[in-house]
Amino acid sequence: MRYVKKDHYEKLEIDFEIPDFLSDRIDDFVEYLNTSDGLSEDCYRTEIGLMIRDAELPPDKQKLLKDYYEWGGIYKN
Repeated sequence: MRYVKKDHYEKLEIDFEIPDFLSDRIDDFVEYLNTSDGLSEDCYRTEIGLMIRDAELPPDKQKLLKDYYEWGGIYKN
């Protein structure tokens, strides 16, 4: 499934802490979306999904992050 690129993508605003390794990778992903051709974005989404699981966050926070970064919510905002 391919998504139509927008002009600018942003991080999800959250009110809870996430580990630095996850935050850094999300920063990389958003920067990639805003500056590249998008050919490797599936790799970023998969890796972030695994990192969210490894971050040991509560299930509701995992779902929020996965819905946005792994399952395409970032493309709708």
